[in-house]
Amino acid sequence: MATCVFDEEEITQPGFIDYFADACRTASPYMEFLTHAVGLPY
Repeated sequence: MATCVFDEEEITQPGFIDYFADACRTASPYMEFLTHAVGLPY
């Protein structure tokens, strides 16, 4: 997953923060790869 789009209905639901946190955890390895690929600390 390179991007994740949330609509207003989703972000206003109870428990959205958990869903968002899961999306961040899923993207984390990719973001780590990208930052290392351009020579930045992760």
